[in-house]
Amino acid sequence: MKSTAYFSHAWSLLTKDKGWFKVLLILMLWSFVPVVGALVVTGYALEWARLVSWNVEGSPKQKNIDVTHCIKSGWRALVVALPWALVAELLVFALQAPFLTSSHPYDDLPLPLTIVTNVLLFLVGVLVAIPVLRATIYQDFKAGFQLNRIAEMIRRDVKGFFRLAGTMALLSICVTLVLAIPALLLLALGAFYAFAVAATVAYHGLSGSMGPLFASLAVFVLLSMLAASFMSLMNYVMVGLWMRQFDVMSWGTRHDPLPPAQTSAQLAASAALAAASPVPGGAQGPAQGQTDAPAGEPPDDACAPLEPPPAGQATSVHDGDQVVDVIPLGVATSAAPEDDGAPAVPGDDVTATAPEDDATATIPKDGDAPAAPCVPPASGVDGPTLDDPLAGASGETPPAPDDGRPHI
Repeated sequence: MKSTAYFSHAWSLLTKDKGWFKVLLILMLWSFVPVVGALVVTGYALEWARLVSWNVEGSPKQKNIDVTHCIKSGWRALVVALPWALVAELLVFALQAPFLTSSHPYDDLPLPLTIVTNVLLFLVGVLVAIPVLRATIYQDFKAGFQLNRIAEMIRRDVKGFFRLAGTMALLSICVTLVLAIPALLLLALGAFYAFAVAATVAYHGLSGSMGPLFASLAVFVLLSMLAASFMSLMNYVMVGLWMRQFDVMSWGTRHDPLPPAQTSAQLAASAALAAASPVPGGAQGPAQGQTDAPAGEPPDDACAPLEPPPAGQATSVHDGDQVVDVIPLGVATSAAPEDDGAPAVPGDDVTATAPEDDATATIPKDGDAPAAPCVPPASGVDGPTLDDPLAGASGETPPAPDDGRPHI
């Protein structure tokens, strides 16, 4: 969002709930699980960023996390990111190929070209986060390969994109510098042990002399994993904050063009509403096994149709004593019809709830337009979704109805 300080906003969302640091610790532990752990961490971060892109001010959920849905979301991100990364590597190779002539080719690369290629790869890394999050919003990997929609978002806010990239770069530099301190200490310890090992091995054996060094290395690895989890959460949620300005609530199917650009007055009004109606204790999406419907006040009847909220007005969804405010950026494209398969809100599961200690990150369903919970539609329908991936509920989420509107 043009008026958003990405890092400070993302940091405030991450730390707004007590116990937020244990989220990082849990993700750090997951990072040690080969393959699956990386999918869980990525999927968790993306599901939180997806809810943030819907203009929900929620922090990461701390318990009742559905790991299976996080894995699915992480796998979808991998499928989307790999082709983009392959294209980027081919472009870099094409730039470097004329200089790769000796037995030590990379020693022959000019320094300016090395700098340019590294900057290019970093920008591609930021760029890839956009289609990955878009695919997460739609719960469909095909949404991540629509170059026209991704280019349209960047074209509307080129300055914001480079500002986002700059913020990510500064964050990466700061984290690297912080990690460099224990790394330098380890180097000093290594030099010390190199001189001391000859004397100590005669008395304590090699394992006794190297034990403290291995312990130091273990601490450094733990800190590195913790930093990686922190970077994943912050980077994806900053992308979600950037995507807010494109009025995700008014997105139709993945083939539809983006809604009209919001005016500065509309953006300012939405920011004021967000500040006036924060979500306490994070936000939580609907339980699994439900489809999505446009956000709004759920009626007593679980199958009653919803009317789209007025433009610029915060709406709330309730689940018992819990409530979450969802702030639309623009006018919804159409109202939900009464009897033609309009999305409805289930009686007990709602789009975004604010648990006392839990935070948000939700796993949507398969579909083609962003969606909110509703009665399962007939098979073959298409639309985006926003059910709760971290809710711990079981069951597959049916696709959301293709009504041309996003759903939470």
